[in-house]
Amino acid sequence: YETVIASAGHLLSAVRRTVTDVPRGRGWSGPGEEFRRVSWRVIVPVVCGMLAALVLTARLMAGWVHDYPIQTRAVFFGLVLASLWVPFSLAGRAAQPVRGEARWGWRDAVLAVAAAALAYVVVSLPPGEVEATPVVIFLAAAVAVSALILPGLSGSFLLLTFGLYESTLSAVNDRDLGYLALFALGALVGLASFVKLLQWLLQHHRRVTLVVLTGVMAGCLRAL
Repeated sequence: YETVIASAGHLLSAVRRTVTDVPRGRGWSGPGEEFRRVSWRVIVPVVCGMLAALVLTARLMAGWVHDYPIQTRAVFFGLVLASLWVPFSLAGRAAQPVRGEARWGWRDAVLAVAAAALAYVVVSLPPGEVEATPVVIFLAAAVAVSALILPGLSGSFLLLTFGLYESTLSAVNDRDLGYLALFALGALVGLASFVKLLQWLLQHHRRVTLVVLTGVMAGCLRAL
């Protein structure tokens, strides 16, 4: 997870420096250094796997969700519940490494419970209805895409909460290029901003970040 986040941060930095340095005659040394710091052996298989899963299982998953909604949610619930061990153990080792075992303090537990409670409240919000203005579309896309890199959160769920899920699907089906371009711009800005923030948090506040992520994952189980 941290390797993917760090690599995404370096990739975004490389793109930014390509846009800013190359036209000014500063050469490719800066962007090249950032590109070399990307863990391509991890990023390429992850991206290929995501695309393959999307193409091969989209229709199958749609059938499962429609015909067996309870069983499908139960499967996802179990997957997320089991994956809680990853940030939990990493946070414990970052806090107090004892023979490789995960150790949490009471402050960690309080912080995780608070994060879980906040996530629980957020995912329990009833779907709303807002007017799909350009500003709303841009901001909703920026927030929704940020959820993709946080375990336990769903961008589709956030769009549903904002009341923009159906309008976004309609834009995709109707090839509304204006809507899609604005949505893509917001998603790009949100992803670029949040990836760098999360990368900084993992570097400078690793334990607290992992504790909060553990709580967020636990609280978001409510959505399933």
